[in-house]
Amino acid sequence: MAIRMLAILHRMDLELSVVHISPRCCAKSLQGHFTRCGFKNGSYIVGLRPEVHAERVDRTLYHGAGYPVHTEILNSISSSTRLGEYMPAGNALLPMAFPEGSPTHPAYGAGHATVAGACVTILKSWFKESTKLVDLGVTPVQPADDGLSLVPYNGADAGDLTVGSELNKMASNVAIGRNIAGVHWRSDATESLKLGEQLAIGILKDQRHCYNEPFAGFSLTKFDGTVVTV
Repeated sequence: MAIRMLAILHRMDLELSVVHISPRCCAKSLQGHFTRCGFKNGSYIVGLRPEVHAERVDRTLYHGAGYPVHTEILNSISSSTRLGEYMPAGNALLPMAFPEGSPTHPAYGAGHATVAGACVTILKSWFKESTKLVDLGVTPVQPADDGLSLVPYNGADAGDLTVGSELNKMASNVAIGRNIAGVHWRSDATESLKLGEQLAIGILKDQRHCYNEPFAGFSLTKFDGTVVTV
């Protein structure tokens, strides 16, 4: 069983690498910062990273650039709006978690979110998702108010948290964390989780045909709540 697990993970890593290589090469062949690039439903997607889009808003608003930025976006930065209250006067740039700025490879598919979606999908196929954490002897925890330690989670649903729900949270945290860092759009997270899920399901389908013994298939709950047997 351990050998089969390693084979699945190795195959998954190879296929995920292909997802990154093709759009990344395409993005490098483009001039400027058209860095949201990928294939989805047979269509080729090219767009801007949040940081780069904000730079174009800033240049258009305050430096006379002529980028085709929609007037609703330009108006939303004014001091009388809720967003404008949080923006320093004369600035429309977005905060970044990384001093080097956003990566130059495509925003979609997001690498972290795609890998998280694929890995969590594989894990959900291996383990019983409905198992409650308390039945495994696991005490749910949450961050302390200062964020420096973990404390027991005593919410009303503490006894109902399951393996499946926690795996979904983990995938979401990985994906959305990159949005908070300022390098991805929300859609990059949600859609790339689905992309990773799709890759993993394809690998599971191939793996199923490799078993000599009778096997009913892998069952799991997709991110949209659909239960499937692969």
